[in-house]
Amino acid sequence: MKCYFCRVNYLSEIKVSGIQNLTDGRYAAGIWAQWAGFCFDPENKACINILKAAEIRGWINGPNITGEFAYPSIDEIRDIAQMMRLETIQIPSDYPDASIKSLEIDLILEYKKDAVNTELLSELTFWLVKNEADYKKLSDEGYIYIILQKESFVIEEVIALEPYGIGLIGQPEEAAGIRDYEKWNELLEAIAID
Repeated sequence: MKCYFCRVNYLSEIKVSGIQNLTDGRYAAGIWAQWAGFCFDPENKACINILKAAEIRGWINGPNITGEFAYPSIDEIRDIAQMMRLETIQIPSDYPDASIKSLEIDLILEYKKDAVNTELLSELTFWLVKNEADYKKLSDEGYIYIILQKESFVIEEVIALEPYGIGLIGQPEEAAGIRDYEKWNELLEAIAID
């Protein structure tokens, strides 16, 4: 008999990014995602209001709560980290202020080709890349903890790459509490370990 409440193990860790609604937040928890990400970059269409993010955060349990940022000040990141009880911060690899290390929170660097603040590498926990070429480049350099995040995946390609992590991008609901997870479910079923 299949256990619907048991933890599912996958070939890769799962990161759900850009959560904008409770439906995606609870989905992230339900699939046992490693990370549930909330975007706080006002230039990004997935940006969420801090109060709404905090409300959603209160309803989900399990994933590491991740703040996804662009280039705010350290003080802004610190304030959001405290309010959201963030366990992980995601910033661009060229984030200019290395004092972010003082926050002592796991760090995901979003890879920007030829733009890496090398002072951040000592605190690096994970890389996040958005294409296979960057994945291959970092992998060839010896990095293991790489999350591949794309709008859509070809299941066979994901299985062949065997990335440490796979990033899924949250989407708006079709109606309150309604969202089509068919593509995500197909991918997760293909990478599930029995």
